[in-house]
Amino acid sequence: QPVAPRNWLTVFHIMSPVLLSVVKVVVVTMAVATESAWEPVASSGEKSVASNETGTLCERNWIVVLTTGRAGSTSLMQMIDSVPRISMYGENHGLLKLIHDQLSEGLDASIDAFHHDTIDSTRLKKATQEFLLEMMGHKDNDNIFVGFKQLTKRIPDLELVHEMFPCAKYIINYRRNLSSQVEAHIREEMNPELMGPNFKENTRKFLANETDYLMRFYKKHEAKSFLLPLEDYSLDRFNQMLAFLGVSGCQFHQIARDNTGADGWGLDRRTIDVSAMLAKSESGVEYVTGIKSYALQSSNCRFDITL
Repeated sequence: QPVAPRNWLTVFHIMSPVLLSVVKVVVVTMAVATESAWEPVASSGEKSVASNETGTLCERNWIVVLTTGRAGSTSLMQMIDSVPRISMYGENHGLLKLIHDQLSEGLDASIDAFHHDTIDSTRLKKATQEFLLEMMGHKDNDNIFVGFKQLTKRIPDLELVHEMFPCAKYIINYRRNLSSQVEAHIREEMNPELMGPNFKENTRKFLANETDYLMRFYKKHEAKSFLLPLEDYSLDRFNQMLAFLGVSGCQFHQIARDNTGADGWGLDRRTIDVSAMLAKSESGVEYVTGIKSYALQSSNCRFDITL
């Protein structure tokens, strides 16, 4: 019969080659698994926190228009705002940049010059939602959607938009014709920080980067995003947008045309009518001058979501 080892040290000495092989296999397996994983698996506690935050931040139905600028976003805003039970607002001077800077500094209590106690991320994001609406003078009513538009250059990280508005519908607005967009940006001095001997070239590079940035966001959140470049502005496409928003029973019959004229900032003061489903007129889209009012038939528009 084999003689039993005298102590555990002897056992370890005998087994060490086997144990080393097992450890190598385990380490290699873990390394492969880590390299192939897209993201760490959240614990049940983390999932619960994430679920609670999402619930809090999804108490309203949001529409967020993300735009590279001079791409028809003001007309788009007017079109959405003309739909009954949707309040669509404009830009907010970079409010999300302020929140981004705060979140980047961290949520833990600080005693430096920016002293603050521990910050609750969910409450901060929810408060930002409500503050944004206060900035726009929003009055709570029976609206199904509220929303706003913002230039991509005023949002340091577009993923923050998804964190702040996780259940929003995103409308992606840009221009395929970069040359025309460059001319519009230069004409209206949209990016004075780029001015200099290579202003035009710098503006083109800037807009190309902003468009790529926006499209990466779209691809990541494609299921709840709608592409609407300026070149696609048509009644058909805008009515497809209504379907994307879950609106049925009504359709657009004309398209707003803002930021026109000699100075590039003229407002379209026509009535943008969203009415019951009717056959389109043969004249197509008509650009005329009228009064700024919204004669809407709200009973015709139905939504597939509720408050």
